[in-house]
Amino acid sequence: MSQAAELRVLLVDDEPLILKSYRRILQSIGAEITVADSPEHGLQALRERPADVIVADYRMPGMNGGEFLERVRREWPQTQRILVTASSDAQMIEDVMRRGGIFRLLLKPFETQRLREVITAALDQSRQQRDLRRHHAARELDLQTYRHTFASALDPMMIADLDGNLLQVNDAFAQLYGVARSEALLCRPTLVSGLDLGGTDWPAIHAALSRTGHWSGEVDNKGRISLLSVSRIADDAGVPYAYGAVEKDVSARHRLEEQTRTAQYEVILALARLAEYRDPETGAHLDRIRNYCRVLATQLAKNPHFAQVIDHAYIDGIYHSSPLHDIGKVGIPDAVLLKPQRLDANEWQIMQRHTLIGAEVLSAAGRSLSEKSWLTLALTIAQQHHEKWDGSGYPGRLRGTAIDLAARIVALADAYDAITSKRSYKEPLSHETARQRIVADSGTHFDPEVVAAFVEVEHEFLLVRDRYADAAELSSQLDEAAPVRRSTTSGPPPHVGRGFDPVGDLARGV
Repeated sequence: MSQAAELRVLLVDDEPLILKSYRRILQSIGAEITVADSPEHGLQALRERPADVIVADYRMPGMNGGEFLERVRREWPQTQRILVTASSDAQMIEDVMRRGGIFRLLLKPFETQRLREVITAALDQSRQQRDLRRHHAARELDLQTYRHTFASALDPMMIADLDGNLLQVNDAFAQLYGVARSEALLCRPTLVSGLDLGGTDWPAIHAALSRTGHWSGEVDNKGRISLLSVSRIADDAGVPYAYGAVEKDVSARHRLEEQTRTAQYEVILALARLAEYRDPETGAHLDRIRNYCRVLATQLAKNPHFAQVIDHAYIDGIYHSSPLHDIGKVGIPDAVLLKPQRLDANEWQIMQRHTLIGAEVLSAAGRSLSEKSWLTLALTIAQQHHEKWDGSGYPGRLRGTAIDLAARIVALADAYDAITSKRSYKEPLSHETARQRIVADSGTHFDPEVVAAFVEVEHEFLLVRDRYADAAELSSQLDEAAPVRRSTTSGPPPHVGRGFDPVGDLARGV
């Protein structure tokens, strides 16, 4: 049955011929037609089943149409009431229409089309009001559900005005502050008061809410890490008038993630030490490299070209992944890796394979990890950190931005450490010498923007180098005591092959 057919019209008149005529006129109007030959029968019919539209003649014996419609208004106020009369008494008509809440008045005689038009309009009005009632009922149910959820939720929930001032909070919010709800509002009067937003401020949150109607982010509430979600609340016309917010404690998840990260980083360092044990002259190289990388990445984050790429997670990832850049050295034969003299062309080709070996090792270990995992970043660094900006590096001769940003950062950090560190075959060179060589190779070996960042923070490179100088010296002493085949020959080995690294030659080009 269609929506229109669900509507019902009740015709009340004491003249059977008129009722029959009405039926005939309205048979195709799209509503169920019911008739009653007296007001009493009309009331009985309504008690059995209410009608949407009622048409009643004024002049009837006993109870007249005005009295009937007045009673209908009291008992079934949702009906659309139409009065039919031949009277010209304006005062009487006005009184009846006021007391009965009449929708329309039909003055006899009237055209057939007029009757259809008035009843059709009444049906449309009834349909609209029915839809509106359904909407209000659904909304009230939603509101009741929301009120129940709001009151009983285990997480703190808040209602705020458009300026972020809290208007209402639930019991969980009050329990968080250990006071009654009214007093809790004094402890935290706004959505963001007392919260560490990680660099975000209320104007930025308000701007996001204005654009999309929603904002969420992690906040620190005095050591309690929470996910704060704020949504705009609008009226039926779409005009916002308040904000609803929920604050979910994610501290346990953060602790678990931190434990997982700690375990992962322990694996990283264990793997990185494998390469260090094979090449013991590196000393505190790994500690310096990861700190140089963090300094560079932090500075590059201020560059608009990289602001969307480098965030806290990226800086954390490169800090912990960069020590694996030379993990592939575990696959290089001792005869090549530990040779104190210059490498011939064939040995140089073998040495270059440490980038591919490192990528293979890390790929095998990380196939099940996500694309943006720390191990995938380490793989990229291991494979590409000897690529050069001009395309003359190895193993893939990648050029420019085809080289991953992390690898471009590690390339500079690695070269700087090679130049300024002591080796069995050389003394360390000065920071000034390293700076000159790196700047000279901007645009050939190194990404110019990474070089620019290095120049901006070179004082921090000095601090890192000085901080780990004692560790490097201790490592050097241990190397001297270890039974490892080393030559006392000093000075850098000569260039070997086209792929030799002119900046890192003091570190044997690798």
